[in-house]
Amino acid sequence: MSYYIIDELRKVAGEERTALAERLLRTFEGSHHIPRGYYDLESFEAEQIGELVSTEQSFFIDLELLVEQPPKRYFELKKRFKRASTQMVRVANLPQNRRWDIPLNKWPEYFYDFQAAIRRQFGDRYDCISPLARRMRFTQRRLGKGGFAEVYVGKDGKTEYAVRIAHPLGKWNAYDARIRSKLLEQIKENLSQKRDLFQARPFVILEEVSPARYGEALCIMELFKGKNVKSEIQGKLKEDPETKERIAHTYAQMLKYLHQRNLLFLDNSWANMLFSESDAAVCDYDFVSSIPELESGRFPEIFTKTTASREQLLQREWSYSSDLESFALMLDQLYNAEPFQKKKMEIEEYKIIAQANKRRYTQERQRKLPKKLRDLVTPLITYPKDYSITIDDFLGVL
Repeated sequence: MSYYIIDELRKVAGEERTALAERLLRTFEGSHHIPRGYYDLESFEAEQIGELVSTEQSFFIDLELLVEQPPKRYFELKKRFKRASTQMVRVANLPQNRRWDIPLNKWPEYFYDFQAAIRRQFGDRYDCISPLARRMRFTQRRLGKGGFAEVYVGKDGKTEYAVRIAHPLGKWNAYDARIRSKLLEQIKENLSQKRDLFQARPFVILEEVSPARYGEALCIMELFKGKNVKSEIQGKLKEDPETKERIAHTYAQMLKYLHQRNLLFLDNSWANMLFSESDAAVCDYDFVSSIPELESGRFPEIFTKTTASREQLLQREWSYSSDLESFALMLDQLYNAEPFQKKKMEIEEYKIIAQANKRRYTQERQRKLPKKLRDLVTPLITYPKDYSITIDDFLGVL
């Protein structure tokens, strides 16, 4: 393969060649004249990408042979090529359904244009981008990754925000692409319709929602500086009863706020809550729904396995008790440091238990709960459960 820059350098010598190299690298930095290490995965097989990398490396070898002291920019471009091409080869060798299951800030396209790539996610047309998203500088600082989305830091002037971007496939790769696309649209529509609900505590404030039919971007949110509750259950929270109660109280307040508006939270999990020394807030509320919405089949089988309620498992008989049972399972996990419903069990096994409507809550687990919570948690986890318990009963003891 012949490169214009290499051909031009061969026409001169000495210091003139060094100066020309610096000028040409700066001029053609963003063009095809300098190998970037990015290749179209739809057009090339893994073996072909490996061959392309080997071929394009010759540009850097030839330039070093021609220019005794390459300019500083050359080494930056060489490093960029090595980083991107190494990642491309790794991604190309992954199975088709795994290629996107990597952090966005590790995907080769974003190495050289992360900010533009994220902005495109907020709308294919410039006029679809919100003023906030248009002003924002997106960074590769990743705050976290869940089953459906990743969260990055964005900056508008000196103000920082949390930007949620859906995985192109992620853990949803078993879904038909059309089903996944429809679900993403439903989430955006749901957040847009209920946006006014999420403008104060106990929620992390929702600032902007991406247009329903554009890109993988979900929303821009307040940047809450704290830790995820789930990640600290076996750590900082294990020996901190005061913080546990404060967190549980905040979550109960959130459920009361929604139940007063005839809404269910649905995806109840400590993974959806953040806390700091003085604050706590729910950060993921994509699936907040009314009972009529759930009865119509919206968001089918959306739940966290370890905290799924009987209603969620059977997809019927919706009531506020669904949230309360899940909350009881969350409290059990908070005080036992591990979930009552084990991850290793299959969903079908839980559905059989829910259908039979028989479940025992062991004394050993009950004893680890404070007495005031034990009397509420036990009848909600035990099947048949007690449907008379309300969120006010929890708030009365928290």
